[in-house]
Amino acid sequence: MTVRFAIRLSFGRVAEIFEEMRDRVMLPFPCIQTDVPIYGGNSGGPLFDTRGRICAVHCTSFGGNDVAFHVPIQGVLHLRMCTQSIGIEDSTRKYRSVLELAVDNKVQFAPPMLDADRLIRSLSRWIWYAARCLVCGERPSVNVHFATRREP
Repeated sequence: MTVRFAIRLSFGRVAEIFEEMRDRVMLPFPCIQTDVPIYGGNSGGPLFDTRGRICAVHCTSFGGNDVAFHVPIQGVLHLRMCTQSIGIEDSTRKYRSVLELAVDNKVQFAPPMLDADRLIRSLSRWIWYAARCLVCGERPSVNVHFATRREP
């Protein structure tokens, strides 16, 4: 059996930015509306800006209408998940954001997320990441992302 993969690239324009939420039922979070078609299986894929940076993640679209919605990257970092679903037993906090898990090194980012409250530890984690890249013959990313340990 042969499996073939195809890359589909779509272009479009931003129609509207909802900074709070679009509505209380379907999209109760900040999102971006575009006319970029999202084809089957592309949900969760990246939305790039004109400079080639990932600025959002595909969320949903309405077929035939050229109306699509995307979650801004900052929104993805603040998504909360049940810690038990990724093997973390924490009786005090059942839900944590992706950002918190990254800062606590429970989920991996490359390069690693730097914790502004634990700067020395974070810098050593970033140096370890860079050394691993160099040993594998890869070029380490020069992007540095700071976060705080706990969300307000």
